[in-house]
Amino acid sequence: MRLNSTMQIPFKAFNYKDNYSPFVFVSYAHKDRNEVYPIINQLHKRGIPIWYDEGIEPADEWLETIADALSHCRVFLVFISNNSIKRNNVKREVHQAMKRYDKDEVKIVPVYLEDTVLPKGLSIVLDPIQAFLNCDIEDLIERLQNIQNPDISRKRLIEKAEEYMKQQKWNKAENTWKEIGNLTSELMLSENSDEIEKKIALCKEKRTLNQRKGKRKKHTRYLKGKDIKPLDDPGEYLVTLHVVNKGEVVIENFVLIDRIPDNFEYFIISDAPDIIDIQGVDTLKWTIPSIPPESRCEIQYILKGEGNISDEQESY
Repeated sequence: MRLNSTMQIPFKAFNYKDNYSPFVFVSYAHKDRNEVYPIINQLHKRGIPIWYDEGIEPADEWLETIADALSHCRVFLVFISNNSIKRNNVKREVHQAMKRYDKDEVKIVPVYLEDTVLPKGLSIVLDPIQAFLNCDIEDLIERLQNIQNPDISRKRLIEKAEEYMKQQKWNKAENTWKEIGNLTSELMLSENSDEIEKKIALCKEKRTLNQRKGKRKKHTRYLKGKDIKPLDDPGEYLVTLHVVNKGEVVIENFVLIDRIPDNFEYFIISDAPDIIDIQGVDTLKWTIPSIPPESRCEIQYILKGEGNISDEQESY
């Protein structure tokens, strides 16, 4: 066996022959050790048993050691890169792992270190398997712990799902219950499957109901009115137009109009209106840019003229 002297191994590989705990076999290209070693070191520090070749170059006796470790692992963790897809030892390890995977003896977890186009031989094998495209270490640790200790992980996931339901995070709860269902199936706990399906259905129903509520249109509601108050001088009146937003949304570009009575002139106090013609009568028009919910907006002006203002004109 030949050790690459430039490598700094982060820890000693797990000794599965003296410890029957399930462990993770790591397949990688030595050229990627600067990316791979920090990741597996974090897994090791979090208590996940890791077996890897410690940077030793392949030799006949070492290939037998690798084959033995590969035949005993619970998880096959393969790091995909443009380096690793060219390495024959990585390709051999993947195909050997697939033989056990097809018998449901091992779980395969691919991790992409970079954008990589798989050659056809590897693509057929790895494409159907869920992979980590951007290695979030916490997600990877959780995935490996779920595989290593499925019963403990199942209890932890149930607690998480129930907490999501209390918080009414129905989408996260639904996805977590689905994950629990898959884990329950792997543990062959068929007596719990019906209850899990009910939980998934409930979350889906709640999520759909929330989506419908979110899409429900909020209607605008408002009250508008007009007050006319005589002033001290004969023939002078203070006109107040008002509108109150009684709805839940902002009213935008709200239009108020008022007709000028016969034999009267108007004098602006607040905002200047546009003058429009409605059925041959000069009419004042104001456009209010926005009225927030529960807000009141007023427009005031003065009328001066002769005669009385009719009831029809007062209510216009």
